[in-house]
Amino acid sequence: MYAEGDLTPSEKAILNDAIRGDKLISVRSLSSSFPARREITLHYVESYSLVKFLIDTYGGEQMLQLLRVFKQGKSYDDALLEVYAFDTDGLDDLWRASLGLEPRVTDGVLLSPILVA
Repeated sequence: MYAEGDLTPSEKAILNDAIRGDKLISVRSLSSSFPARREITLHYVESYSLVKFLIDTYGGEQMLQLLRVFKQGKSYDDALLEVYAFDTDGLDDLWRASLGLEPRVTDGVLLSPILVA
């Protein structure tokens, strides 16, 4: 979706509502298969935001490197660790922070430490 250009105003509104309500889908969930029709737009706009974050923060060359590592068959965590030095949960925390949100916490436990490449 990122390669298709900017989000439409309605897509931006969906993303902003999810950010404002702190109802973002986790990166780990985004990396699995997409849901039924009802929630697909939110998955797409969040995926766009996530890719934009990676490119804006770390550059296009690292994104190309990530795609090459994925092509080798590595898992999400292994590929992210190799290219960016953080795993899926670390990416989730960094992305959320870039949007002004706190790290994701489950049952009172921070899911991962924030790692900086």
